[in-house]
Amino acid sequence: SSGANVSANAAMQNWLLEVDESGVLLREYLEPLLERYDTPEQVIRLYTQSIVSTTWDKQFFADACIRLSHRLLFMKWLAAARADISPMPPAESLMQENLKGGTGGSKKELCFELVD
Repeated sequence: SSGANVSANAAMQNWLLEVDESGVLLREYLEPLLERYDTPEQVIRLYTQSIVSTTWDKQFFADACIRLSHRLLFMKWLAAARADISPMPPAESLMQENLKGGTGGSKKELCFELVD
């Protein structure tokens, strides 16, 4: 139904604006995220280990084609969103952990073709 699409669209828009108030993420990722996922809750459920996890599964950044420069915004949002449930890991270890397991070159190229 189109009603469900409208609310999913609104939920995804609100979430992207929560992650980044400037609207950069909204412009870049709204369409690709809506093509792949129904709701922000679904994204979070699929790509975090548990309800208290403060780190994304690296597969999220690959699957959703999130640029390296934008990953920190998603990481900070998740850590802040879960901060009231669990102690927050130091940002440095969070960064290293997520940047260490970078996606393979071929996958990255594929992402940028999809985005353009």
